[in-house]
Amino acid sequence: MEIRIALAGNPNSGKTTLFNALTGSNQFVGNWPGVTVEKKEGKLKKHDDVIVTDLPGIYSLSPYTLEEVVARNYLIGERPNAILNIIDGSNLERNLYLTTQLTELGIPVVCAINMMDVVTKNGDKINVEELSRQLGCDVVPISALKGTGINEAAEAAIRAAKGAKTVPMHKFSGPVEHAIAHIEEAAVHSMPEEQQRWYAIKLFERDSKAIEQLKLSSATLGHIEQDIAAVEKEMDDDAESIITNERYLAIADIIKACYKKKNAGGLTVSDKIDKVVTNRWLGLPIFAAVMFLIYYISMVTVGASATDWANDGLFGDGWHLFGIGSAEAEEAGEEFGDAANVIDAFLGDELGEDFSADDVRTALSSIDASATADYTLEDEETLETEDVTYTYNDLKDAVEVFAKYDGEEPDPADYGVWVPGVPALIDKILCDSEGEPRIPDWLYGLIQDGIVAGVGAVLGFVPQMLVLFLLLAFVEACGYMARVAFVLDRIFRRFGLSGKSFIPILIGTGCGIPGIMASRTIENERDRRMTIMTTTFIPCGAKVPFIAMIAGAIFGGSALISTGSYFIGMAAIIVSGIILKKTKMFAGDPAPFVMELPAYHWPTLGNVLRSMWERGWSFIKKAGTIILL
Repeated sequence: MEIRIALAGNPNSGKTTLFNALTGSNQFVGNWPGVTVEKKEGKLKKHDDVIVTDLPGIYSLSPYTLEEVVARNYLIGERPNAILNIIDGSNLERNLYLTTQLTELGIPVVCAINMMDVVTKNGDKINVEELSRQLGCDVVPISALKGTGINEAAEAAIRAAKGAKTVPMHKFSGPVEHAIAHIEEAAVHSMPEEQQRWYAIKLFERDSKAIEQLKLSSATLGHIEQDIAAVEKEMDDDAESIITNERYLAIADIIKACYKKKNAGGLTVSDKIDKVVTNRWLGLPIFAAVMFLIYYISMVTVGASATDWANDGLFGDGWHLFGIGSAEAEEAGEEFGDAANVIDAFLGDELGEDFSADDVRTALSSIDASATADYTLEDEETLETEDVTYTYNDLKDAVEVFAKYDGEEPDPADYGVWVPGVPALIDKILCDSEGEPRIPDWLYGLIQDGIVAGVGAVLGFVPQMLVLFLLLAFVEACGYMARVAFVLDRIFRRFGLSGKSFIPILIGTGCGIPGIMASRTIENERDRRMTIMTTTFIPCGAKVPFIAMIAGAIFGGSALISTGSYFIGMAAIIVSGIILKKTKMFAGDPAPFVMELPAYHWPTLGNVLRSMWERGWSFIKKAGTIILL
């Protein structure tokens, strides 16, 4: 029998990290019906009959955001066999708010207390046994980042799916419990017993979705409204706020019983770092410096070196294995090239294109010792030119060098183990011993100049893009990018955008499509539409080859052009925001910015590499399709 387990938890609780650890590569990604929220499912490792569903990160089952609607509809509509609730152990109080709601659904719940390594490191203590007793469900300590306790949590969820339903242990105050009991009897007594309490609480909160689903008569609704109004009058608050306060009172009792904090009220390391990186005056310069460093490393230093190898080696003439002999071969090539330039300056017209070392020696005798020759040098990469003047002595030295190499350009294979590039390997297949193609010229040109050159143009930039995506994945995973969204909200808000718009923009540097899809996390529809319209202004991976081509052809290959293009893209977004803000469709103030700032931590290599590969593969597919077609 197939078992379905739902992973539920707050954003940044480590839920997706746990999902990846539980399912590995056995994942399938789609969208939830009717919405653009991503749906991830996967088979549990070594358990093909267990399907794990990664629900969107939510704080509550109240249907305010699209993610909460999706998660709630799945839990009450599909009713999985068990819920594995991921709780951030370093922020227990806030995470337990969702837990108190999940235990009311009548579905078996297992709580996985994540980040226990952080809790232990901070000197805090969580009494897992007491927490289990207080919640009325199994509680398993884990560290999704380090992979500890994961199998135990999965096995506990499987056992729960085959066992009894979870019964919530927390109770509300007398007037609230009395009203909920009346609602259960009046409106939901015909429903399965394990679901009655959850629906009764939702009716008490005047939840429109629950009221619509139950299709209650006006008489029943009137009876329920009398009970709710009586409690509101007695407790001097609205029903929804009453339930919220009651939950936090219950959570406070749970925390008091099972959680001991070492330094209550003290600043954590993350708090101390945030005092600097989110500072009103320092936040933006720090962000600009970090992003410039990332793009500089990717486009100019490490990434550029890797791309040069791919372009000049893998899809060029070839390369020396392990780089042994490459310096000597390069030096010899430059020496021979300089000598050839001098000879061409003095004797080019006389000797023509094909000549030997003996021909050069013979021609040298006809040159006057006081003669000079002007020559124009051109840089192959930057296309910059330089006028030089050679003397007779330069010619004599050049003739000696030319004779040293017997008039032939140095063979790289003479200096080390030479690995030919892809074009050379294709030539060996398509051409005979004389170097003539065995196939029609048009087909040879299509293969070498079209397919091989096209694929090379894409893959040549892959190392550069992978370095970029690796660095971006690191700063995202460590928690810094959430701070950037907070810092930029002050600026974006002036131009009609939300700080949350930065996340889609950042993702858009890899590919515009997932960047646009990421805008679904913006609750306000006006802000979401504006973000969708402006996200693609930031250069994505597929545009980088064209930026590099323009930089090389027009700006002499300046490294600042490729790096500066991202800042130009950001400026275009801001200007567009100002213009769109003037239109009727986008007029109005942006929605308030509320976003959780997770604690800083070192990300795992696996998670960073996975993110890098996903964006890199998206770049290969996107850019490859454009360039090849």
